[in-house]
Amino acid sequence: MSHPGLEVQGVIYTSLAANAQLATLIGPGRIYDDVPPNQHPPYVTFGRSNHLDWSTDSESGMEHEFELHSWTRENGRKEIYLIQEVLIEVLTGLIGAMDEHHIINFTHENSAIETHDKYQAFLGISTFRVITEPIA
Repeated sequence: MSHPGLEVQGVIYTSLAANAQLATLIGPGRIYDDVPPNQHPPYVTFGRSNHLDWSTDSESGMEHEFELHSWTRENGRKEIYLIQEVLIEVLTGLIGAMDEHHIINFTHENSAIETHDKYQAFLGISTFRVITEPIA
């Protein structure tokens, strides 16, 4: 059985990669788990993830917290706001079956923007909460 977090990450990636509006903002194929060398923003990366047991006495379940990082250099905060808006629109409310698990809740928790002088870039951090159950 695969880890439900890996399945959720796959759904996130597939949903974002298929979105034309995001591709217009960052370019096609610019969503990374591990950024290839010599890539320059804008792009979106998977950030920190946290997985907690959410089981009840009668059913198994897991709560996941995923961060998506939006990186940009030009247009600063304006571009980050636009990217975050698309991430939230595409992902919030996603539900349904994956291979071995079922998403029963997918919500946006919060977003933040930071500056990174070292990289001369802006970083947007969008946090999502996902609840999954195994498919019986």
